[in-house]
Formats: sequence, structure tokens, C-alpha cells
Amino acid sequence: PGTDVVTLSLEINGKNRKLHRPADETLEKTFCRIRATLQSSDKNNKKRKHDETGGSPIEKLECSLDEKCNEVWQRASLLEIQEEKYRVVYNPPTATMVKLPPSPLAGMTLYPSLQFDFASHQFSKFTWLRSSLNKNNMNGKKGSPTKDNWVVVSNDKLHTPSFDDVGHKFKLQVTPGSETHPANNDDVISDDVIIAEDVSGPVLPARSSYLFDCRHVHTTKKCSGDTFRMVCFNILADCYATQDFARKELFPYCPDDIIKMDYRIQLIQKELEGYHGDLICLQEVDRFVFENHLVSSMSLQNFAGALATKKQCKEGVAVFYNRDRFKLISVENKILQESLTTDEVNKDLLEKVSRNQSLKSSVLQRGSCVLLAVLQSVDAPHRHLVLANTHLFWHPRALNIRLIQILTVLPTQMGIILNLVKGGVVTPIICGDLNSKPASGLCDLMQDGNIPTNHADWYSGGITNYHGGDWSLSHDMKFVSACGKPTYTNYVTGFSDCLDYIYIDPRMLGIKQVVPHPPHHLVTMHTAIPCVTSPSDHIAQVVDLGWT
Repeated sequence: PGTDVVTLSLEINGKNRKLHRPADETLEKTFCRIRATLQSSDKNNKKRKHDETGGSPIEKLECSLDEKCNEVWQRASLLEIQEEKYRVVYNPPTATMVKLPPSPLAGMTLYPSLQFDFASHQFSKFTWLRSSLNKNNMNGKKGSPTKDNWVVVSNDKLHTPSFDDVGHKFKLQVTPGSETHPANNDDVISDDVIIAEDVSGPVLPARSSYLFDCRHVHTTKKCSGDTFRMVCFNILADCYATQDFARKELFPYCPDDIIKMDYRIQLIQKELEGYHGDLICLQEVDRFVFENHLVSSMSLQNFAGALATKKQCKEGVAVFYNRDRFKLISVENKILQESLTTDEVNKDLLEKVSRNQSLKSSVLQRGSCVLLAVLQSVDAPHRHLVLANTHLFWHPRALNIRLIQILTVLPTQMGIILNLVKGGVVTPIICGDLNSKPASGLCDLMQDGNIPTNHADWYSGGITNYHGGDWSLSHDMKFVSACGKPTYTNYVTGFSDCLDYIYIDPRMLGIKQVVPHPPHHLVTMHTAIPCVTSPSDHIAQVVDLGWT
């Protein structure tokens, strides 16, 4: 349903053949195509006996040849072709990808990368097996252990190897299921369901402790009722971490195997898991990390999410929400330069920016985006959050551009608030990597509600990018930084400062707990971050918020 193509999968002469046909094609045309495929297959397989009378290969299917094939397959149960019978299964649950980490770490949850067609985690069956042979005692044997050497250890959706599992491999078998064809009950699994599987690499020994462990002590209990936990975290995109500049200038102390995403993603997942957050906002999220890692791992923890990528870029910002706590009403990706030039709410700002063509050009070259999500509280449906998660332009001398970017976000967010259903409680949150220090004009604007024409940040781009006019700008919203102004949220060799924020309206949300940062000596134990104990150059901002 919802597609204009029907894919038919048939086993012909021992091989699986797929035919892609228009959903509104008549059954007669579909049968003609099947006949042609059979004839072509028969020419290449002389042993096969088939009907040489030239008649239709389709028999005993009671339907009109003028019917649309998509409608027929939904009703059909049996298809007989040249004395071979096929049971018809419409939209069979299928696992299209199952992938385990190549270098799993002891103590880290094995989050499989999963993709389904007509199936879901909820209704699928998971079987975890451990190799009985350790990589250190396989007596020179290569490859995976044989079938007889696998031992079932769990039927849970997730599994965490212990330190006793070091050297052993794990296999995951996924029997895909759907609401109409569940695989995770005691019924006999249909022969039509194909079990997908993958084998991990040998489990590696892990560190005895990680940088985030001391923070998890404060988040052992989940929030409930009027309180929810929010996490804001720049996870360091792989596309940046592996650049020559980053390897030589920012993270020269960090070994290659530690900076790779195969290692860091396991720490990212463990860190997020331990926070027990209800609302998680991430920055620098590679599309492949979102699709192949985070969607699966977060879905298995009952989260749903969305990704917004920057213009002409393969990374962006993401939001995940606990489905027991929030319901997604709407989500939108706004490219800030496009919002500035096309959205009516930014008309006055565009007029000011356009007075200086050099400034305008600098602003419009940036592909920064904001993910705007409207979330409804499950516990209190009259309460809504209008969340803006963004990652502003990074350059140290671009304070004026970041001001314009945040001034683009604010009225856009306010427009959504004003359009929501009247009578409810609507609360704004702006969060992300704002690349702005606490003493910057952007932070002044957020908390004071205005910024004067002569603020020093307007001069940051030099005389050519100075606005040269009346730029006394303000907003009617009220914000405070929920996590305060920590000494730093970003710590690399040669630079450290506070760049990441969760801005809330104190009239609508109260701060119940700010999860403290790790001690400085732990941050610098391996020179800087990222390192073997921390997956990113940023420190996650974690806060418990309560509706007022």
C-alpha cells in the first residue's frame, strides 16, 4: 500500500526472480510478463519440462484478467504455474538488513542495525547465539564457528556481552513479523518468512570506566509525571572527525581505531542509554549514522525520531522522543538561508540584511538548518512543546552571521506557537550547538530579549560585513539557559568553551536537576576529548525539566 509498484518474487528453476510491475497494471499484462520470464528461463534450463502448447501458463486463478494486479494479489492465496504451485503471501514481513558491530565491546549493548519491509521490531522475534569457540582457542580454524558451535543465550531484543564473552562471537537471528503476521508469539512461524541473521566480530575487552559513568549516577531513575529529562549532545560527525585537519590539528592524540565511528557509536549509544532521557536532541549526525545505527538502537528502546540535514551536506540535527512520554504532532526541516529569503515572518530581517550585499552573501552561503518539532505530552495532552534544535555556523569571526541565524529561528518558532490550538499550554525550547560563548551577543539576545545596534558582535565580520544602519532587534520570548553557563561544553586541544545550550521559558518550565559535568581531570586524562573513554569533543547537556 502507498506505492505505485508491485514486486513479485518467484522461485524459478531454483533461483529467486523479482518482477517489478505497475500497481495499476491489468492482470493480463502481468501474466504475459510472467510467461515471458518463464520462457526465457526455460531456454537456459533444458531439463525443465514445460507447456509447449502456447497456452497461458497461469491456471486455476479465479479472477478477471482486466482487474488491477495489486487488487488481485491482496485476495489471492494460490498461484499455479506449469504444474508448480506457489502460495501467495501479500506484503510478507521481511528483514532487509541485519548487521552487528564488527568490534563489539564487553559491557556495551549489542545494538543491531535493522531495516524492515512490512515488519517492525515490536512483532519480530530475536534469537541471540554465542559461539562456543573462543577466537583464542579455535586451533587455527578460520571463519565463523560451525552451526554446532552456536549456543542460544537470549531471546530478548537486545543483548549485552559480559567480560566472560571476550573473544567470542555473537549471532543474531531475526524472524520478521508484523501486526497481522507476528513472529514473537508461540505460534508456528510460516515457511514463507525468511530468517535474517548476522555474526559479530569477536568481543573485545572494554575499559573499566568511561567519562560518562559518573554522570549516569544522577540518571539511574527515569522521570515521570510532570517531569521529563532532556539531552542535548553534539556527537561529532564522522565526516568531520576523519578529516585530515581534525586528525592532525584537533585530535592528534586520538588513535585511529578510537576516532572511527565503529568504536565511537558504541560509546554514544551507551551514553545515551544511561541518561534515560525522554527527549534527545543531537547535532552533527551523519545521515548513515542516523539511518544505520541510531534509528535501530533508539527504536528498540521505544524512541522515534527525525533527522534534518543541512543544505548540500550529509550531516545535520536529529531529535528522538520517548513514545511513552511524547507524541509527535509535526516536524519540519528549515534551511535558515531559505527561511530568511522566503518566509513572511522574516521579511523585515531580510530587508535589513539586504542593505549590505556582502553581508547578505555571507549569510546566504551557509547551509545551517533547524529542526522544528511540535510534541504533545502523553501524560498531559493539553501541553505542547515547540522544539527548535539547531547547529549554527561555526567560524570564530562569524558572530554577526550567528545572530542573523538565531533571529531567523525565533520568529519561525513563534509562528508555529501562534498557529497551535488555542486553549492548550505551548512551551518553546531552543537547543543545540550554537557555537556562541556565554558573553556573546547571541546569548545576550536570547536572555535579554534584545541586542543594540552598536553591539560588538555586529563588527565581527569586518567593515565589509557591517550592517551600517539601525539594527536594534528584539523578540518577545523569554529564555534562560537550563544548564547555566558551564566552563566548557567543548574541549579539544587548543580550545575549550561553552557552546551548547538548552534554552527554556522559565514561566512554563522549571529546572529540577542539572546533571553535573564530569570532573576536569577525567576530561583531560587522555589529553582532550574525544578519547578512548568519550565519543565526542562535546559534553552532553542533560537536565530534568518540570511543567509549571
